[in-house]
Amino acid sequence: TQQPYYTPSGKFSVGGLITMTVFGTLAAAALSVAYGYLTTYNPFIYFNILATFGFGFVMGLAASMGASMGKIRNPAIASLIAVLVGFMGVYFSWVVWLYASSGQTDEAMLVLDPIALFAILDHLAQQGVWSLKSWTPRGETLYAVWGLEALFIVGTTVYSVYTGVTSTPFCEACNAWCDEELEDKPAGFVTDAKAFRHALELGNLTVLGE
Repeated sequence: TQQPYYTPSGKFSVGGLITMTVFGTLAAAALSVAYGYLTTYNPFIYFNILATFGFGFVMGLAASMGASMGKIRNPAIASLIAVLVGFMGVYFSWVVWLYASSGQTDEAMLVLDPIALFAILDHLAQQGVWSLKSWTPRGETLYAVWGLEALFIVGTTVYSVYTGVTSTPFCEACNAWCDEELEDKPAGFVTDAKAFRHALELGNLTVLGE
């Protein structure tokens, strides 16, 4: 039965999933370079916090654009891909951060192997990699900070994608997003808002003419 309010149909295609994944992956790779270098050289911790949210949000925008082009109307599937994109962004950013940080000392290390990368990060975590005034987080404390950072990045990516997929209605009959903007025109005042809404929910569009 037809619902009075729009809800996504849940439909998607393999081609649409590939399009969304490609858009998200390219954004994750490009943005992780900027984010990795920013967290290496920027001395202002509060700006890094804002960059963390911005990193995930922009990745989500790119993945959402891919979902729109691929006509994905399934928020759950889109969110699942957003999680994957978010974690790819986190991983790539760690690769770039390690490369940029090691380049400051002896010889830059470009480590793509996950096992080797996590082994190096574990070694660095025991020593501490940054300080805030006199506080240098190490071990489990630093892991908690890194985990919170990853959670923010992935979370904002998912939020950005979910909002993008559900905010614009999709016309299943014409197979297109209903993104046409119409000029607002004034109408008469509604004296009984509850009755007016109920009539529309029942499909009685004659109240619009009244």
